[in-house]
Amino acid sequence: MPLTSHCRKIPFSWLLEHLSREGDTVVDIDSTSGGAFVAAIKKGKNAVWISSASSQMQSEMKETVDSVFASDSDESDRTISKD
Repeated sequence: MPLTSHCRKIPFSWLLEHLSREGDTVVDIDSTSGGAFVAAIKKGKNAVWISSASSQMQSEMKETVDSVFASDSDESDRTISKD
């Protein structure tokens, strides 16, 4: 039986939470999805995505990252107390 059949998928968010420390930089090298990169950004970590992906994929990643930062600023706006 192949090894992969015994392994379950572990979310990048879990890996980041348990295997990185505050101030670490996550490097996602040559992945097509940029999954670790996006998960790191969502967790507030420093992240670098190095990829040979097509310009279309890079544009999609930029939109994803922009939406993460936009939602973060929306949340911070909601949590600011107004005197």
